[in-house]
Amino acid sequence: MKNAVSYVFSFIVSILLIFLTLVSLICLTARSYANPENRIKQIVKEQNISHTVYTELEKYYSERYNTTGIPADIYMNAIDEEYLNNLIMNKIGEGFAALNLERYEPLDPRNEKLDTVLSNFYSEYADSIGAEKDAKYDEKLSDAKSNAYKIIVEYCDIYKINAMNKHGILRKLSPVYTKLPMITGISLIVVAVLLLILFIINLKSKSVFLYWTGISAIISGIIGAVPCIWLKATDFFSSFTIKQAQIYTAYTSTMNDITQNFMTASIITASIGAVVVIIYAVLGKILKD
Repeated sequence: MKNAVSYVFSFIVSILLIFLTLVSLICLTARSYANPENRIKQIVKEQNISHTVYTELEKYYSERYNTTGIPADIYMNAIDEEYLNNLIMNKIGEGFAALNLERYEPLDPRNEKLDTVLSNFYSEYADSIGAEKDAKYDEKLSDAKSNAYKIIVEYCDIYKINAMNKHGILRKLSPVYTKLPMITGISLIVVAVLLLILFIINLKSKSVFLYWTGISAIISGIIGAVPCIWLKATDFFSSFTIKQAQIYTAYTSTMNDITQNFMTASIITASIGAVVVIIYAVLGKILKD
């Protein structure tokens, strides 16, 4: 009778342990991306997204030549990938600051070289047609510079931080984001408590504690790994229909990276569980002998 009672309670606790282990894995994975200095900025560097932004800007200005009359080289010779990378990283920092409900000073996109080449281009063009450099001329030059920076910043906003801020998405995510360390800590503490309860329930048969612990770890690991394996096997994120290459690369690379890391953590958890079950089986055989 006692064995039956301990079995029922062990089963219930192991179910809770499976759920809480999954929660802990999710929280730990999320925390590895919760700081811009961790994986997010590394992904941007690994994928060389600043080069993609440069290429996309060059394509944009080339297509706009017939409308503006300004050759793409005027813009592209004045900017480089380092300049674009600084703007990209700053925009990522702005997004995390919004999640933290912190004030953030955006990086001024002004580029002295770009200002100079645009001023020279407009001045030479005005001279070539004999146009007067009056207030109207100054206004057109100012508009050209403002539009140039607007487009550059827009293309460097690879995670669409401005759009998410505009629609209040980051503000809605902020309560969860700011409490993520606390949620992670609580989930790990609960896992530890459940393990302690499981140990106490099986105090008279300590090896059985290993069985329930190992099985719980195996099941939680499998539940976490299987969806990730499917996502990776089907190359699910590549099917995203995002037109701008830098945004597509940023999002698909990040999603694939998160999936890979969570899958790895789940497989490790399942493997540890398998080892624990093997230890239980060996101990059981030794004790019988």
